[in-house]
Amino acid sequence: MISKDAINQIVNSNEHAAGKAFAFAVQGLILVSLVTFSIDTLPNLSESMQGILNGIEMATVAIFTLEYVLRLLVAESKAKFIFSFYGLVDLAAGNRWHPSLVNQLSLFTLPGTTAIPARNQ
Repeated sequence: MISKDAINQIVNSNEHAAGKAFAFAVQGLILVSLVTFSIDTLPNLSESMQGILNGIEMATVAIFTLEYVLRLLVAESKAKFIFSFYGLVDLAAGNRWHPSLVNQLSLFTLPGTTAIPARNQ
């Protein structure tokens, strides 16, 4: 099992090759997420293209969620991390419960609420 210190070196430091690779992977994933989100706003996308984009979106949200959990795991102060600028940005960007994702996965239903319509549907 990987130690907490090793995880910390990977997610919070780019002095080592693994940390640099992690940082580049996250930056690349941000670009993929932005491009797929932009494409998804185009009118008249085929159902197959919408399915591909939704699959990419679910994968990126899952990876961003894992990144957030790893950063939270190694944070010296969990509360300080959660409420820090970057902690809030990571939470908002990586864990945006997009309406189409919520509808597809049926993650939760709050009493007294209605379904959120997914975009492009």
